[in-house]
Amino acid sequence: MALNHESITGTKPGLESWQFYGPSTQKDNTIYLHLLSKPYESVTVRSVHVNKVKSVRVLGSGKELQFTKRTTLLDQVRKELMNFNDPVGDLVITVPESVIEPHATVIAIQLNP
Repeated sequence: MALNHESITGTKPGLESWQFYGPSTQKDNTIYLHLLSKPYESVTVRSVHVNKVKSVRVLGSGKELQFTKRTTLLDQVRKELMNFNDPVGDLVITVPESVIEPHATVIAIQLNP
């Protein structure tokens, strides 16, 4: 609990079950993903405002994680033609074996307001 208390204390329920396959919590502009089993190379979060993602890190170690944003072709066209810059898409987070905690790994997704 000491390692990941930030993801529990003072939080509210996070994402919907179809957005992330596992428990999640949220506090202010941070979403916490609770990985209770070892992921296979990456974790996907669906239907988020991908351009609001500021950083992704492992909560216990603070190690920054790489991520990619996937949006639809329609959102890409709207960005070009209509200056639309708030697409909803998938966030794919790379989770290397070196950051996996023995009991539970928590990933913190920091969002811009």
